[in-house]
Amino acid sequence: MSITSAQYTLTTTAQLIHQADADGCLITIANHAGTGSHAYLGAADVSSSTGHLIDGKQSISLVLTPGTAVYGITDSGTTLVSKIVSN
Repeated sequence: MSITSAQYTLTTTAQLIHQADADGCLITIANHAGTGSHAYLGAADVSSSTGHLIDGKQSISLVLTPGTAVYGITDSGTTLVSKIVSN
């Protein structure tokens, strides 16, 4: 089992946060921005109206099946998020 982590500055253009390998993985994504700063998670076509909202100072853990990718976007400006992945 390995653990990796990284940080991303999300903008209003969808950005790949992680794509699971052939074994899948457990990923936690945290929004480090202040309250009221939004990150949205979803597929490659994620938008602020279709994505899952992660408000400032919140996080979410997901189990990604093999090959599944998660993307992030913000509704305005930039938002700092981080990930930690175990696979």
